[in-house]
Amino acid sequence: MKRELLSAIALVALASPAMAGQSCDVIPQISPADQSVKELDPSGNPTVVKLNGQSSKDTTKYLWVQTSGPAVTLQEATSAQPTFVVPEVGPSGATLTFRLDASGCSPLQTKSLTTTVKVATTNQAPVAAATVSPEVVYEGTPLVTLDGSASSDPDGNPLSYVWSQLSGPAVTLHADGAKATFAAPADVPYPDGVSLSFRLTVSDGTLSSSTDKIVNVQWVNEPPKAVLACPETVNEGGSLVLDGSGSSDSDDGLAAYAWIQLQGTPNADLPDYDPATAARLEFTAPRLDSPNNKMDFRLQVTDYGKLTQDAVCTVKVLDVTAPVIGDGPGNLTAEATSAAGAEVTFTAPTATDNVDGVLAVSCTPASGATFPLGTSTVTCSVSDAAQNGASKEFSIKVQDTTAPAVTPPAPVTAEATGPTTEVAIGTASATDAVGVKAITSNAPASYPVGATIVTWSASDDAGNVGNATQSVTVRDTTAPVVTPPAAVTVEATGPSTSVVIGNASASDAVGVISLTSDAPSVFPVGTTVVTWAAKDAAGNTGTAPQSVTVQDTTPPALKGVPSGLTLITGQAATYEPTATDLVDGDVPVLCTPGSGYSFALGTSTVTCSAKDSHGNRASANFNVTVQYGFNGLLAPYDANKSYKVKSAIPLKWQFTNNTGAVLASAGAQPAVTIYQVSSGVAAEDAITLDDAGASGLQYDNLTNTWQFNWKTTGLSAGIYNVYIQSTLTGQKIGPFPVKLAK
Repeated sequence: MKRELLSAIALVALASPAMAGQSCDVIPQISPADQSVKELDPSGNPTVVKLNGQSSKDTTKYLWVQTSGPAVTLQEATSAQPTFVVPEVGPSGATLTFRLDASGCSPLQTKSLTTTVKVATTNQAPVAAATVSPEVVYEGTPLVTLDGSASSDPDGNPLSYVWSQLSGPAVTLHADGAKATFAAPADVPYPDGVSLSFRLTVSDGTLSSSTDKIVNVQWVNEPPKAVLACPETVNEGGSLVLDGSGSSDSDDGLAAYAWIQLQGTPNADLPDYDPATAARLEFTAPRLDSPNNKMDFRLQVTDYGKLTQDAVCTVKVLDVTAPVIGDGPGNLTAEATSAAGAEVTFTAPTATDNVDGVLAVSCTPASGATFPLGTSTVTCSVSDAAQNGASKEFSIKVQDTTAPAVTPPAPVTAEATGPTTEVAIGTASATDAVGVKAITSNAPASYPVGATIVTWSASDDAGNVGNATQSVTVRDTTAPVVTPPAAVTVEATGPSTSVVIGNASASDAVGVISLTSDAPSVFPVGTTVVTWAAKDAAGNTGTAPQSVTVQDTTPPALKGVPSGLTLITGQAATYEPTATDLVDGDVPVLCTPGSGYSFALGTSTVTCSAKDSHGNRASANFNVTVQYGFNGLLAPYDANKSYKVKSAIPLKWQFTNNTGAVLASAGAQPAVTIYQVSSGVAAEDAITLDDAGASGLQYDNLTNTWQFNWKTTGLSAGIYNVYIQSTLTGQKIGPFPVKLAK
C-alpha cells in the first residue's frame, strides 16, 4: 500500500511541469526564417507578405519591429502573424529586416529573432516579334520559315518559343528554337488561294507574349501592294492625312483597307471609315502629354483573293503648346536700404509644360538685384524644349518709410545745487539709409530735482521722423542718520514675549519725513534684529539695527512624580510624570527605570527628568520599595486563644507575592520581635527572647515555611505583640497578639 501511494505521488509529479522541475523558456521562431518575394503578385497587385512567429515557444506576447529597408506599415504588429504590403523597390530590389520580440513566462522573459524579406522587381513581359520567309508563298512551296528570333525580353531573360497554327488548312510545323518550318498546301481554292495564320508565343519562364503572322498561300494570284504616305511631322491639334491611295493589286483590284495605330502615346483618335473605300484617312493630331511624340500607323490592304499586305509609316507630333507659368510672388514692396534703393530677393514662379514637366523660370531683373526708389517691373519668362515661350510680370516698389535712427547722449546724473540745476547734457546723433535732414531736442535751460526726459528728434527728406530720449536726473543722495535704542535682553515668558524696546532718533540735512521700525508686537526666543528706518523728502532711507534678545533659562516644571511607592514582590510599578515648559509647552519625561519595570526586593531609586528645546533640564527622584506578601501567622497560632506561661508557642509563617503565591525565602532570614503591651499604656516594650538552639528560628524547604518556637519561661501573664521583620527589605509585619495566662 505504501509503495502504491509513492507511485501515485511520482505520477502526479511527472504530470506537473512545476513539480517536475521543468522551467519556462521563451524561444522565438519565425517560419519561414527568410523570404524572397516579387513587387507584384500574379494579378499585378502589390504583394502582401505575412510574417509568422506562431511556432515560438512559451510565447504569450509578440511585438514586430522593422529595423531596416524601405519603411512599411505592419498590420497587427502585436500578433503572431502580422502582414505588410510590399513597397516599390526599383530595379535593384531591396531587403527589409524585421525583429520579433517574443515575451512570456513568469518572471517575464523577452527574446528577439530577426528575419529578412528580399523584394525583387516584378518581371516584365517579353516582346514577341516574327517574320515569314518567303513573304509570298505559292501553293506547294516546299519550305516556308516562321522566324521569331527577333523577339526580345526587357529584363534580358532567356526565352522559350512555341509556334502554333491558328487557322487555315492544317500543316505540319517543324519547330527548331525560335524558328518553325512547314510545307505550303499543294491545293488551294481557286482563284482566291488560302490564308494560314500562325501564333508565336515567347516566355521568359514567368510571363509571355504573342504575335500572329499570316501566311497567304496563292494559287496564281499576286498579293496586293500596300503603299502608305504620311507627313513626317504634324503640329499637335493640326490636321493629319494618312494616304494609302497609292496601294494597288495587279490581279483584280483591292477589296478592303484596314487602318490601325501601332505605337503611342500619343494616341490618335481614328475616324470611322468604310473598309471598301477608305484609301485615305484625315483626322486631328492629338495633344502631347509626355515626351513621347511618335505615332506608327499601319495600312493593311486585301485583294479579292483575300491576300493582304501591310505598309507602315511614322508621324512625329510637334510640341506647339507654350508652358504655363504659375503664380509668382505678386507685387512686392521693399524698404530702401540706401539712396540707391534696396536689394530685393524673391522666389521666381515655376512653370509646367505638358511635355517637359516642371521648368525653371528666369526673371529680369533677377532676385537680389538693387531696385531704385519707386516702382520697377520684373519680367519672368520660360521656354520649353520646343522653344514655345511664355512670360509673366509683377512690380517691385521700393519706398522710404523708415525714420532716422537717433542715438541720444548718455543719461546724465547730477547732484542738486538748488531748486533747479543747470546740467550739460551733450548732443544726439542720427543715421538714415537715405540721409538725415535735421536734429532737434526739447531740452530746458535748467532741471528740477528728479528725472527729466529730453526728447531728441531727427527727420529725413521723405518726412520720416525718428525720436530717442535721454534721461537727465538731478538727485539728493544723502540718507538720514538713524540712532537706534540700546540692545535689550529679557527672559522668555512663553513661546513669544512682549518686550519694551524704546524709540530711535534720526537726523537729516534736508529733513526727516518718517521714522519707522519693523519691530513685531511680541518676540520669539532668540535674538531678533529690529531695523529702524528714517526717510527724507528725496526718498533717501537710512537704517540702523537694534538687537532684542529673548532668552530661555527656565527649566520645565515636573508634575506627577510619586513621593515613593511600596509594592509587593511581583507587582508592577506604574508612574507617568508630566512636564510643562513656558516656551515649549508639554515636553517628554524620561524615567529610569521606566514605568512597568520589575523591581527587585528592597528599595530602588527612580530618576525622572525633562529637558526643553534650549537645554534647560529638571529632574526628581523617588524610591520604590518591594516587600514580601504575608498571609498571617499559620496554625496552630490562634489570636483568640490563651497560652500558658512557660510553654513554647510555635509561630509559623510564609512569604508570598502579590497574587498570594508562596515564595521560596530561605536565603532571606527574618527577625522576630515581641513587645509586651502594658495595661492602659499605648507604648510597647520589647522583651528579651530566649532562643536556645534547635528550638529557635528554622526554615522548611519543602513548604517554604519559617517557624519560631517562642519560649515563654520567665514571662508574666499579659498580652504580647509579635512582629516579623525581613532583614532583606526592612519590612516589619505585625502585630500578632498572643495572650499568656498563669
